[in-house]
Amino acid sequence: MPQLSLYVSTEILDKIERTSKISGDSISKVASKILSEYYLNSWPYGYEAVFGSIADESFQRHENISFSQDIVRESL
Repeated sequence: MPQLSLYVSTEILDKIERTSKISGDSISKVASKILSEYYLNSWPYGYEAVFGSIADESFQRHENISFSQDIVRESL
């Protein structure tokens, strides 16, 4: 597995170290989990900059509908 060196503030390091102690994982593993969650579970960097950039009438924002127009749910 490739290695990565990071420069972080003391505040961030303190938080990572606390998380490491609580979880029982190494600092490296905690940092790896955080980076994986960020990059694997989020939209690509800069995605919001292109949102709405398509000039096509089929891409229209719908008006909000009220909850009363929603499907009736079964009661439990």
